[in-house]
Amino acid sequence: MRRFILMLALLPALAVTSSVHADPAHDDTPIYGWVGTVYAYARPAYDDYFVRNDGELFGIAGQTAAIEAQIGSMTGQLVKVWGSYRDTAPDFNGHQIVVSEIIPATSTPTPTPTPRAQDAPEALITVSVANVRTGPGTGYARISQVHGEEIYDIVGRDISGTWWQICCPERQTLWVYAGLAEASGSLANVPVVSSQPLPTPVPLPTPVNITEWRGEYYANLELTGNPVLVRNDEKIDFDWHNRAPAPALPADDFGVRWTRSLPFAQGDYRFFAKADDGIRVWLDDWSVIDQWRTGPVSASGDFAAVGAGIHRVRVEYFEHLGDASAAVWWAPTSTTGWLAEYYDDIYLALPPRVVRNDTSIDFNWGLGSPDPSLPADNFSVRWTRTYAFQPGDYYFSVEGGDGARLWLDDWLIFSDWLQDTGNHSFEGEFQALGAGSHVVRVEWYSRGGLAQVKAWWKRIPGHG
Repeated sequence: MRRFILMLALLPALAVTSSVHADPAHDDTPIYGWVGTVYAYARPAYDDYFVRNDGELFGIAGQTAAIEAQIGSMTGQLVKVWGSYRDTAPDFNGHQIVVSEIIPATSTPTPTPTPRAQDAPEALITVSVANVRTGPGTGYARISQVHGEEIYDIVGRDISGTWWQICCPERQTLWVYAGLAEASGSLANVPVVSSQPLPTPVPLPTPVNITEWRGEYYANLELTGNPVLVRNDEKIDFDWHNRAPAPALPADDFGVRWTRSLPFAQGDYRFFAKADDGIRVWLDDWSVIDQWRTGPVSASGDFAAVGAGIHRVRVEYFEHLGDASAAVWWAPTSTTGWLAEYYDDIYLALPPRVVRNDTSIDFNWGLGSPDPSLPADNFSVRWTRTYAFQPGDYYFSVEGGDGARLWLDDWLIFSDWLQDTGNHSFEGEFQALGAGSHVVRVEWYSRGGLAQVKAWWKRIPGHG
């Protein structure tokens, strides 16, 4: 019986066996022309071992008693061996070769006991390590490696004769580049073996120059996997109706993630979102708006005490069924004057085209517009401001334009909106106003012609 031993000095932790020959019934890996040296221990209780030319160590046993005796007669010599390799042997940490043929490395292998043609084509690996692949070319997958001085049967070649198909590293026929092996034998009879064509390489995407919003578009609601489309979006203000944002995307059940880093002035901010369907907004990974649901969404969220400097805004959106739209914007709320939102229609349809701070509502734009991004006709404005009032009754007025309305703390003072009555002066009163801060909101539009507006109020003397 073979038994485990501990090799001293030269061989670390090797297990060996003392039987005459090995049981060939195991399902082992064939080996072909391994080159190495046979060694024997001086003490008769120990068996032989084989050191392959790359330094790997294996137990060695003969398939028959005659081969076992031949192994014993060739100790200390450089030899070539054929047979099988097993990794479940009870010695040498499981590494053992069972030899069916052994010859000196400088000799020609004999046809017995393994029937082999004298001029059978062989490939001797001439480099220390060579890759073996699934096909004749470096574009094919690398399966494993073979080592210098190992010999494999050549079973095929490519049409150019620059790659050999060899048998059988990793228990399969694989390909090795002919420049890494020395071929011998009857090479003229090696058949040309066709291989599966290489897959068409996927072209690398053209780099996207991101200068505003980085838009990542996904063909799913969860924004998972790789985006189908990445592009630069100038702003988040889209109304795709029932169409897809791009040909590569579906019209329904898609999602978008927008990210951008941009400077903020110090202060408090209000973020706005309008979408169909779900949308959510973060500032520096702090959630500001979270309306992740189906159906139309119109929401806002405040972020106080934003520090001056660069901040990262992230917006996520998904479209389920029907119309698809998304818009996000923000404005400072800690202003010294009026928070002004300018729109390019008379309906205050979100989002505004311009958001800015106006020190007062007293403008005469003539036949022009308040901003180059706005039309000269058919535009509207919403002004909002918190103001400290003394107690009493107040008179409010808006002069100019084609329509206006005014609120005090969400109480409507007057409204002449979309009636086009021809009035250009609008007024109303609020009685018994309490002392303290109150929010004034003015909405106004101009159909065309001269664009001028002035809003003001006064405390009515003798009242309150």
